[in-house]
Amino acid sequence: MTTESRPRPAFDFAALGEKLEARLDDIGDVIRERALAEWPAEWVVDRPELREPMIEALRSGVLADLEAFKADLRLPDECPPTAAYHTRLLAEVGAGLEPMHWGLRVTHRALWGCWTEIVDDLDISERQRRELLRLTSDFFFEYADRIWIFVKQEYTAHRERVLRGSDQRRAQIIHELLAGQDVDVTGLDYDMEVSHLAIITWGPRASQVARELARAANRDLLLVSLPNSSIFWAWLGGSRPLDKSLSMLDSFEPSKGTALAVGEEETGLSGFRRSHQLAGYAQRAGRASRCPVTRYRDVAIEALAGHDEREARAFVARELAGLDGDDKRSVALRKTLLTYFGSGHNAAATAAALGVHEQTVANRLNTVAERIGARVNARRCELETALRLREYLGDRQAPASYSTAS
Repeated sequence: MTTESRPRPAFDFAALGEKLEARLDDIGDVIRERALAEWPAEWVVDRPELREPMIEALRSGVLADLEAFKADLRLPDECPPTAAYHTRLLAEVGAGLEPMHWGLRVTHRALWGCWTEIVDDLDISERQRRELLRLTSDFFFEYADRIWIFVKQEYTAHRERVLRGSDQRRAQIIHELLAGQDVDVTGLDYDMEVSHLAIITWGPRASQVARELARAANRDLLLVSLPNSSIFWAWLGGSRPLDKSLSMLDSFEPSKGTALAVGEEETGLSGFRRSHQLAGYAQRAGRASRCPVTRYRDVAIEALAGHDEREARAFVARELAGLDGDDKRSVALRKTLLTYFGSGHNAAATAAALGVHEQTVANRLNTVAERIGARVNARRCELETALRLREYLGDRQAPASYSTAS
């Protein structure tokens, strides 16, 4: 007997659902934390263009769960719009359904953990508590099972539509190449055995920016757009390596609102993949810093140190304890530190760069030392790495650990 047909005691699920909805931010934090900790590494690290949309899909999908919960545990008759949209995204990039499957499990456990805490606080009898937990346990399991069926149906149907289109098929070849599959690349009209410089560009003139760079570098261009977004992946290919300095990027200014991330030049098919991976790391840093041009070589330390996001955020919290606030004083101290490190630990140069008196710099460095309990120069490596990681990861810190059982 399903939750739709089983007789229920007179619980006010609309009111109980409001209690769950009041914990929505907490549930979202748990989903993000567990997704990053439990998804396979290739989703957490190597597919940044999918990771954040998928996490957001899971967080948004909780609202659909709650609507069904508040409607007397009524199971849905079709795939919720958010789940359908992101399932189509996975189908369009040929990513498979693994991240969605993992994500539904994560969401289920996050909701159940929060729900049991709410039930524990209800003023009801033990018999009612057991019955309520039984009913809602059945509901959460049956809801997840039904959504998974809808998701598989949506994915299969949309995947078939995608493969019928030539542009989509071209994009699919690239996605399969990046996934390490052995595919026929003749339809791409691009030589995989040459030197490649991968670029990711986004914004209103993203595709034009890629073409401008290819012309400036006198390189062949392979360009593909990501579905439902203004993001483009590009590779500049040529028989000879570009000048190692890539000086054209030093003065290149994309149109307002458009940005690009640049990998390192690599050779051959493995280089095609590797350069794109490095461009993905640069893209993450560029989105966080809002810098119009971000090169991997400039954020390599952040990319390496931030590989395990959970540990990286914990490292930042430890090293910047006392400096990580949003108040003006903490912001000024962090900016002074970064400038000081970038100026070769030269207080005069730091003061000139910030437009303040040299004594102000000295006072701020002393304040930093007091707050962290150590001389700045004694922890210069840790502090600079933490400051750079903070920008790379974004201001949002890791949620507090979740106490309920998995």
